[in-house]
Amino acid sequence: MHYIGIDLGTTNSAICSFDGSETRVWKSPEQSDVTPSAIYVDRRGRRFYGRRAYEMAPIDAANAATLFKRYLGTTMKFTFSHTGEELTPEQCSAEILRVLFGYLPSDWQQSAETATVITVPAAFNQMKKDATLQAAELAQIGRVAVMQEPVAAVMSVMKDEPVDGIFVVYDLGGGTFDVSVAEHAAGQVNLLAQGGKEMCGGRDWDRLLLREVVLPWLRERFNLPSDVERNPKYRRLRQLATFACEQAKIELSRSEDAYIQMDEDRLAQRDLDDAEMYLDVLITRAQLTSLITDLLATTVTVSRETIAKAGVTAADIKKIVFIGGPTVYPPLQDYVMGALGISDKGLSDPMTAVAEGASIYAESIDWESDLHERKEAIRRTTEEDFDINYEQRSSADFARLAVTHHGGEAFAAEVTSEVDGWTSGRQSFEGRGVIKLPLSARGENAFRLTIFDQQGQRVSLASDRLVVEHVLATVTALPSSHAIAIKALDRVGGRPVPVYLVRENERLPKRGSITLRAGQRLVAGSSKALVFTLWEGEIEDPIEDNRYIGAYRIPGGSFASGVIAVGDEIQCDYEVNEAGQLRLGATVPAVRSVFANQNYYSRFEGQLVLEDPSASLRAARRLRLRIAELQGLSYSAQLAEISERLDDVLEQLQSDDAETVQQAADDLYDCQRVVARFRQTHLRSVRLADLAGYKRVADSYEGDLTPEDAAMLHELYLSARHAIDRHSESYETIVREYSTRIWAALQGSEEFLRMQFVARTLNPERYDDPAQFAALKAEGQACIENRDLAG
Repeated sequence: MHYIGIDLGTTNSAICSFDGSETRVWKSPEQSDVTPSAIYVDRRGRRFYGRRAYEMAPIDAANAATLFKRYLGTTMKFTFSHTGEELTPEQCSAEILRVLFGYLPSDWQQSAETATVITVPAAFNQMKKDATLQAAELAQIGRVAVMQEPVAAVMSVMKDEPVDGIFVVYDLGGGTFDVSVAEHAAGQVNLLAQGGKEMCGGRDWDRLLLREVVLPWLRERFNLPSDVERNPKYRRLRQLATFACEQAKIELSRSEDAYIQMDEDRLAQRDLDDAEMYLDVLITRAQLTSLITDLLATTVTVSRETIAKAGVTAADIKKIVFIGGPTVYPPLQDYVMGALGISDKGLSDPMTAVAEGASIYAESIDWESDLHERKEAIRRTTEEDFDINYEQRSSADFARLAVTHHGGEAFAAEVTSEVDGWTSGRQSFEGRGVIKLPLSARGENAFRLTIFDQQGQRVSLASDRLVVEHVLATVTALPSSHAIAIKALDRVGGRPVPVYLVRENERLPKRGSITLRAGQRLVAGSSKALVFTLWEGEIEDPIEDNRYIGAYRIPGGSFASGVIAVGDEIQCDYEVNEAGQLRLGATVPAVRSVFANQNYYSRFEGQLVLEDPSASLRAARRLRLRIAELQGLSYSAQLAEISERLDDVLEQLQSDDAETVQQAADDLYDCQRVVARFRQTHLRSVRLADLAGYKRVADSYEGDLTPEDAAMLHELYLSARHAIDRHSESYETIVREYSTRIWAALQGSEEFLRMQFVARTLNPERYDDPAQFAALKAEGQACIENRDLAG
C-alpha cells in the first residue's frame, strides 16, 4: 500500500507518503515542501497553481482564487473574469488536491493500493468537514478519508520525538487555530482533549497590518476617501497591500524589522488628487507583536480551556510543539510558552508535520472497511485445540503472543523470526502461555509459530505465520471537538431541547440509537417530509444559538404505504466517526420502514450565506435583547464587554467583504456561548425575573379572573417558586403550565390580548421570517381595529 497524507491548508498545502517505516515529503516543481493554495487563470484561459498563482493573485484578483479553505461549507463563489467561470470553495480545493496528487509517481495515482488521509482543523464544523470530503471526491483521488489536524500533528510528533509524557500541540495555520493535549507512554498516544477556533490564523495578522499600519500610513501621504477600506475602486490597492503585509510578516520571522513595500508601477493606483501611490512602510517585530497580542491571547484562552478539559495543569505538561507557518515567529513562541507556563518545546517541522502525520495515520486505517475504521490491534485465530491471540500492531519494541489450550492441557511452543532469525526456544506451558516477540524493524515483522502437544508431537496449524506491524505510534483515544444534537420538543407542543448524539470531548468513534417522536403527520407518497434539524454546540437554551449544520429528512416518497402520525416513534441510529463526521439512519415502526442504509442527512441548508447575512444579523439583535434583559438583573462587566463586542459584530455583518462577514459570524457564536454560560451561572436570578414577569401579568388582570382561576394560578406560582428554591429542573415544566393557564384564563379579555399582541410586535428581530412577521402584524392590527378577539 501507498499511504498518503495531505495537509490542505488555507495559505499553503503539503503532501507526504509513508511506507510503513519512513515518511517522504513530495516537493512542488519549484522544489518547495509546500504549495500555495492558489489558482490563477490568464487571459488565454490557462490555469496556474501554487507559487505562480499566489504571486499573480494580488495583481489580478478578478482572475484568482485564494483562501478558499476559509469558505468551505458556505455559499461563496470564486469568479474568473477572463473565462466567466465560477468555482465553489469545494471545487477550488479539489483543484489543489489534484495538483498535489500529481506530485506522486503516476503509477501510484491510479493504483487501488493508494490510500489518502486529508486533514481538517478540529475547529472545523460539520459542514466544513463534509465539504472537504466532497472536494476529495471531486478530485477523484480514490480511497480517501478525512482526519482532524491535531491527530495528524500528534502522529508527526511521535515520529520526530517519541518521548513519554504529556504534551501540547499548538497548531496555528493561515486560517485556523487548533490545540490538543496528548499523553504518550510506551508508543501509545491518548489524545486527552482538543479545541480550536476558526477565523484565527496568519491571514488575520495580515488584515491587522493592513488596517492598523498600512492604511493609516497611506492616509497620511495621499488623499484617500474615508471609505477606502470598503470602496470597490480601491479593492486592488487593498489586495496588493495585504500581499505586501504578508511578505513583511514572513521576513519578521527572520529579522527584527522589515519593509512593507510596493513601487508605483506595480501598485498602479492613484489617489483622489491623481498622485501615484506607493508603499514603503517600516514595521518592527515589536509593532507586529503589539498588534497581534489580542489574537494570541485568544489562542492562549482556548489552550487553557483545552488543558482544563484534559484534566491536567501546566505543571503536568512536558513540552509544547508548534505547528503551522505563523508559529515560526519567535515572539509568538515566547508569548505562548510564557502565558501557558510551559518551558520546553518540541522539534517537529511546522510546515510539513500535519501532512507527515496524516500519512502515518493512513497506515492505521482499515481501508477495506466502508467506514474507514482503524485496523484491529489484536489478531485472534482458533485452531482445533488452541486459541492464538497476538498483537498484530504494536508501537512498543515487542508484541505479545498468547496461546491457550481449550482443555487446559500442557503444551510447548516456539517462535522464530523471519527477519533476523531470533528464536524464543521451546517453552513449556500449563494450559496457557505468553511469549514476547521482539520487533527488530519498523513496518512488517514476520514470525513462525510451532506448537507441540504433551507427547512432544508437532501440532498441525492452519496458519503458523504471524505478522506484526511495528508502528511509530498508536492513538488509543480520539475526543470529539464538537457536540452534535438534534432539536426536538420535550413533549408534544412543548419547548425545543437538544437531544445529544455526541458531547464535546466524548470519545470517538461513537455509535448509538435514540428514540424521537414525529412532530407532524406524514402520508406515504407525500411530497412533504419529516425534518429534524441538527445543531453543533452545547448551548441548551436556546438551542438555536448553536451552529445550524443541516437537516435530516424522511420524505413521504421514501415509504410505500401507511401514515406516520404525530407522536409516532422514530428510532434514529447514528454514528460519529473518528474524524467527527456524522451518519444518520432511521427506523419507523408505524410504516414498517427502515432507512438505516439511506443517509438523508444534508448539510446544505446549514451553509452560511455570506452574500446575505440577514439571519446572522437577526441572531445578533436577539442576543443584544437578551443581554439587556440579563443586565437588568444586575450589572456585569463581562456582559458590558460582550455588548460592545456585539456592536462590532453587527457592523461587520453589514460589510461587503466575505471574510469580514464570516469572521463576524464566528465572533457572534463566541458571544452567544459567553451569554449562555453567564445565564446558566445566574440561572436562579433569571428564573426569578422570568416568573415575576408572568406574575405581573396575572396580577394586572386579576379582576378578569374567576376565583377558581385565581386560586389555581396562585398555586402554580408557589410551585414554580419552590422549584427555583430547590434548583429543580421541574421549574421549566411548571412555569410553562403557569403561562399556558394565564393565557387560557385571560383569552376572553380584549385588553389582555391587545397588550400581548403589542408586546410581541415590539422587537421584530426576535423572529426569523421578516415577511411572515410583517404579514401577521398587519393582520393582527386589523383584528384589533375590528375588535375581532378570535382573530
